[in-house]
Amino acid sequence: MVNWSSPEVIAANAVSFDKFVHVLLGVYIWEWFTSLNFDLTFVTGERKFKWPMFFYFYGRYAMLGGLIGFVIVLDSTKEIACQAAYTTLQVLGNTALGVASINLAIRTSAVWGKKNYVRIPMLVLLLGQFGIILRSVFNAESVWVEGMGCVTSNVQSKVFAAMYIYTMAFDFLILLLTAYKLWFANRSQHRSRIVRLLFQDGLVYFVVAFVGNLIAVIFSLLDLNPVMNLIADIPATTFATIVSGRVVRRLSDYLHGGPEVYTTSSRTRATTANTPATTKGVRVEMTTFTDNPDPQVPVRDNKVPEDVEAGMLVGQDYKHHAY
Repeated sequence: MVNWSSPEVIAANAVSFDKFVHVLLGVYIWEWFTSLNFDLTFVTGERKFKWPMFFYFYGRYAMLGGLIGFVIVLDSTKEIACQAAYTTLQVLGNTALGVASINLAIRTSAVWGKKNYVRIPMLVLLLGQFGIILRSVFNAESVWVEGMGCVTSNVQSKVFAAMYIYTMAFDFLILLLTAYKLWFANRSQHRSRIVRLLFQDGLVYFVVAFVGNLIAVIFSLLDLNPVMNLIADIPATTFATIVSGRVVRRLSDYLHGGPEVYTTSSRTRATTANTPATTKGVRVEMTTFTDNPDPQVPVRDNKVPEDVEAGMLVGQDYKHHAY
């Protein structure tokens, strides 16, 4: 039987934790570097920056900064303010986890056409999530030990468990709302590629984030020792951030190439013609058909479907032209 509280075991766990963080940093830098061209399109003006992209960039670079900071702290041979460093790193990492949920919630809000009865409860739940996140940044206590560096001396594991359980529940609710609106509410209609993309990406994000968060919850509740309480937290946040970023980029790349348009109306379907990109955005030409006593006669409607604004998620502009 392993005595998880023995100094020898804790020291061995600390070595494993150190190596694990270095591996995660390598994985994340590879992910960041291979997708850097996407970020640069906002610098060059190829894509227009809009406010929802703030959460994408914040999560992406907060996670990068947090991992680099962890490696610097773990590799430090000179005495540093360990508690201040750990608190800062917890702020970066834990808020990156919350921002990953925000990226998913923004998509869901757009899918529902910004309905207040969906948006307001989601906003309240997000505030609750960030309330727990802000509490969790003060959970870990770290001190400098000569010859060992920064050592985690105490962790309030139940607060971490609450943060991950809340995040899992919120992400599941967001997935259900998205699935219902995209997949079940209009199940009699043709499901366009963008509908499948939104649903499948949301499902992949949820599965990856759920598994990572579940492992973190298990280790937190086991409360083996301060190091083991934290060992699953960083990978959970890292992979949730990676998948969240990929979801945002996939949607942006799809829309940037000329999108179909999904409309929230259960009685309306929009189809697109060729959509050449312009310097100011993507021009969508569409004919909208609504229910009509004579199904042979299409009814033209110049109203822009509410979910055209889904392009706002990735900083895209749209011009509507009915013909």
